[in-house]
Amino acid sequence: MEQQNCLAAYCLMETHNRPHQNQRIRVVFLVQEPVLWDKQSEIYDAFVKDPEVDVMIVVMPSYDAVDAQTEKPMGRYDTQKWNYFYNRYDHVYAFTNLLSLRVLRPDYVFFDRPYEHLRSLEGLYAVDIAQFAKICYVTYGTQGERFYIYLEAKNTNFFSYVSYHFCDSDEEQKILSDAYSLAVQAGVQHFEMLGYPGFQPYLSAGKRRNTVRRTVRRVLWTPRWSLDENIGGSHFFDYQASFIEFALRHQSDTLKFAIRPHPLMFPNFVQQGNMSAADVEAYKRKLNECGIELDEGEEPPFDALMRTDILLTDFSSIVMNFCLLNRPLIYCPTGHTLTEDYARMAACSYVAKDWGQIEECLE
Repeated sequence: MEQQNCLAAYCLMETHNRPHQNQRIRVVFLVQEPVLWDKQSEIYDAFVKDPEVDVMIVVMPSYDAVDAQTEKPMGRYDTQKWNYFYNRYDHVYAFTNLLSLRVLRPDYVFFDRPYEHLRSLEGLYAVDIAQFAKICYVTYGTQGERFYIYLEAKNTNFFSYVSYHFCDSDEEQKILSDAYSLAVQAGVQHFEMLGYPGFQPYLSAGKRRNTVRRTVRRVLWTPRWSLDENIGGSHFFDYQASFIEFALRHQSDTLKFAIRPHPLMFPNFVQQGNMSAADVEAYKRKLNECGIELDEGEEPPFDALMRTDILLTDFSSIVMNFCLLNRPLIYCPTGHTLTEDYARMAACSYVAKDWGQIEECLE
């Protein structure tokens, strides 16, 4: 740990003191999942409009791409995810065509997540990139629970190398600044609270008056991915049958029901033995037979939430986003200590601790 801290401090100091060689600032966004892009897209757009900035996007291979024979990570891309960026933006590169970001000569590199194990190829780790560029990070989702902020602070493999972390709350800023106080005091590491760009589209949408009368209403359920209450907890198995039964009783031409599980939910349940692959397929077929929409991330979170009139949800970062739309929200808690912002959100929502309370709210 001491060796790592010394290396991180050296990298931060080197990039901090390095004279700027370029006439223009060069910025790279390192991306993997389109569903996370809304946290960075506003920043990207601002850079594109700046005549003093050259901005590029580098798409990383899928984190779960593993060679079947060697059981080692491989550079395979999900076609849909690659096309999302390639078809929308200029100067988009595949990391496997570069093998090192050095060739792009970036001054700043924005990461989409702080988890090193999701960047499985050499050259994508924070320690690799901090040697030639300043690492920037925008929180990919509101923390919600203090547990997550403290867990974040212990992620030294990533945060020790970050030059600029743009926090989502004053609470996060204080905890991380205290955790990395020496680098902060030295002026080489910055934890800034400048507002959360992921909220901007929802704030704008919430303020706009809806001039189009909606003829079809939608109830969306967003269950969490893990049963472990220490990381939020999921009510999927508690409510799956009741949700379908309620939908069958109430759905009509003007009222629809949908479920958008966390992207990791079904894979995690299969991995943990909570469901088999056959169970998952059978559940999906049942939803289809019952006329309940299954949204597996085919559209961005903003689009999915804009089509939603009532949100039924476990602990999730998207809860704060939906709250800004000024629409009814039914929150299913697990009893853990919430952050100040999340607690204020919960206080102005419907809180349901069992299906009976959920049904009462929906009725």
